[in-house]
Amino acid sequence: MKEMKRVSSVAVVIGLLLLGALLLCTGVGVADSAKEETTAADIQEAIGDETAGEYQEDIEELATNAKELKKLVKRMTKPAHGIPGDAGAGIHPQFHRCEGFALAIYDSVEELEELAEEPEKNKGEIRELVVVDLWEQLGGEGEFGGGLAKVVGVMSELIDQALVADPEDANALKCEAILYEIEDAQDEIREQVKELGAKVQDPIVWEYSCMGPLNPHRLANGNTLINEAFADRVI
Repeated sequence: MKEMKRVSSVAVVIGLLLLGALLLCTGVGVADSAKEETTAADIQEAIGDETAGEYQEDIEELATNAKELKKLVKRMTKPAHGIPGDAGAGIHPQFHRCEGFALAIYDSVEELEELAEEPEKNKGEIRELVVVDLWEQLGGEGEFGGGLAKVVGVMSELIDQALVADPEDANALKCEAILYEIEDAQDEIREQVKELGAKVQDPIVWEYSCMGPLNPHRLANGNTLINEAFADRVI
């Protein structure tokens, strides 16, 4: 009888030890799982913060260039109204178109700065503003481009005509010098918009005003985009 009690006690002890080991393993598993979940959440939050910071940096640079573009166009006001002849008559309305696009770009970037304060919440509006509005205001690229790029091209031709008529015309020379700076600012803004657009799109989709055959474009992120024939969208 004593022997049976001793065996039973040993069995109970062994059982308790096994149960304790099982609970310990389960507890560790639960702890590890919770730890993994917390780590994943932290990583996701960190990625979100990094993306928001990246947007802010890009948009700050874009805002600086948009402000510079606006100043450059304003500097051209007086000389653009002082060029004589047919070339001068053509430059006058084109200058005001240039002024309008520069102001539109500046306003769009200001709105973009406000939206970027909550990048995840406003991602759709940011995409629309960058990929559609700003891109169209800048004029895109290629032979089908319009917007500011087209106006600057027309103004360049008219200024050349004015200088052919009078190579010493002071106003035409001033316009030419300022237009070179405007072209540089415009190119810088276009590259920044392309880079920002590649970051806010998923999948990558760009809007181009194109009604012709296939017309490939290469984005800053290395993707080559091809227009659909008779459509305004590339994917």
